[in-house]
Amino acid sequence: MTTMTQEQIDSMRKLWEEHQPNLGSAGEPFYTLMKFEGERNLGEIFAYPGVTLSFGRQGMVVPLFPTEEIARECESAIRESDPEWRVVGVSEAFLEAVLALITYQEITLVIGVSPSKSIVCHTDKVPELVENMREHGFSEDLLASAPAESEQN
Repeated sequence: MTTMTQEQIDSMRKLWEEHQPNLGSAGEPFYTLMKFEGERNLGEIFAYPGVTLSFGRQGMVVPLFPTEEIARECESAIRESDPEWRVVGVSEAFLEAVLALITYQEITLVIGVSPSKSIVCHTDKVPELVENMREHGFSEDLLASAPAESEQN
């Protein structure tokens, strides 16, 4: 795990808190799931164990969704057992905070393309992906250079 200074941790925490999305926020261009109590965002992003690591351990995975429709399908599937998870749009500033969290915590980023399929995406590829999505819209072809697929259950 990458070691962070207290200043870096404080900066990341401030960015996270200042740019947390509200219900109904638009994705720029991504959506994700966050934990809510009523209408209040509790600041916890949805993550699940999904990547096999050495010695039988599993690494955590954070999904981003390229469209609100895909995010809503996943929300619907998850909310049956965990109703506190809600879809929110991810702003550019919050995306920066998410990518920092993923990098420093060694979490795997996946792009959810359906409720049962996600594709691993390296954080350094995200700016190019965002640019291509804005120019051409989303298609799985944009993720073709991703190294592996991860099937969700």
